[in-house]
Amino acid sequence: MKFYFSKKTTLICVVLALLCLRASYWQWNRYNQKLEYIDKLKSNLKLPKQDLSSILSNDQKTDIIHRKALIEGEFDFSQEMVIRNRQHNEERGAFVITPLKLKNSDQYILVNRGFLPFLLATKEKRKEYQTTKEFKCICLLKESNPRRFLSPKDEAKVGEKRIDSWLRVDLEEMQKQLPYKILPYYAEILSEDINATIDLSLVEKEMVKSSAGKEELFFLPSRRILNSTDFDHSTLPIPVFSTVIPPGRHLGYVYEWIIIGAAILLIGLLLQFRGKKFTY
Repeated sequence: MKFYFSKKTTLICVVLALLCLRASYWQWNRYNQKLEYIDKLKSNLKLPKQDLSSILSNDQKTDIIHRKALIEGEFDFSQEMVIRNRQHNEERGAFVITPLKLKNSDQYILVNRGFLPFLLATKEKRKEYQTTKEFKCICLLKESNPRRFLSPKDEAKVGEKRIDSWLRVDLEEMQKQLPYKILPYYAEILSEDINATIDLSLVEKEMVKSSAGKEELFFLPSRRILNSTDFDHSTLPIPVFSTVIPPGRHLGYVYEWIIIGAAILLIGLLLQFRGKKFTY
């Protein structure tokens, strides 16, 4: 075996390895950002619950995310939407997003009322769970989730102007189809008992966890969709939290990209070892 240097092979492999290294560095930054994000999440969760109006009057708007707030008002079911491709205990379905007009105010906030199984999440089926307009709860304030580069767009069905089924809680885009202005935050229900003591460790455990599978990442359908009626209907919608991928996931990607880059360099090296150099 002799080594026959190939400028083309070497250049291609080095470029690909550098791209892998860049991806690894990006995941390292994401890892550190996620550590800071979760530290802030835990810090804000420990703050005492307050009326939403008191929290919004605070000048430090960055402290609003993941705060516990008391909200009260009336739901506007006519403008309700769903976030599709969600799951609860491995059951596929949707999160129900409903505007709430705050009491003694002209302000509206979107509220994630919880999970509905796939077969019950249609516009007609949801009417069964639109029984009480007046509502109050302890909620968790969450930030908007705008569309990322190359992510699929939210679009209305053919023949419809309004988008009923969304891929994400994109407040800026949702605002465009609402007849009133909404707050730049949305709410997830912690408890409908405003005097309840919240188990913060349980909340953190539910929020910071890996997704169940790649079907959620790539918006693929579930095999359990047809078994979506095995629920106690009196508990629906089931309050849920949108999850945060733990930092360890990004750290794993750091090492994966480094290994892939090293493998590319090794393959490039081996390709230049030949038993005999052919000439044409």
